[in-house]
Amino acid sequence: MKKILTIVSLLGLSSVAMGQTLIPPGGGVPGGISAQLVKCVPTNHMVGVDYGLIILTQALAPEYNVRGGYFTKQGVYPGAVITEFTLEVSKQSAYKAELTSEQLGLKIVLNKANYTAEVYSKDRSLPIYTCGY
Repeated sequence: MKKILTIVSLLGLSSVAMGQTLIPPGGGVPGGISAQLVKCVPTNHMVGVDYGLIILTQALAPEYNVRGGYFTKQGVYPGAVITEFTLEVSKQSAYKAELTSEQLGLKIVLNKANYTAEVYSKDRSLPIYTCGY
């Protein structure tokens, strides 16, 4: 009888422990993709547009953890809709990731250490936006 009680209690404890380790803080899917929001400047208030990045990351080795993202545009007035443009990862290392948007003709260079980024037009060598600074 003692053996059965011991086995049942161990199974109960292990299921509680597994339940605590399988669910990340705040819910979500273990090993799933997370979104990191990064604001960009300059915000062009003259035309009423705010820019940003949504970087999709996954719990992988640093060389592979950026999975893609979105470049966002939103009006700076109440009820404005966010427009998202898909970003594809073109290359990445442990410290930097380069994402591109074919639709907008943009190249984004992301510093993974502090989630800052520079947004370049494909035909310019100077950034048109800086993000996360």
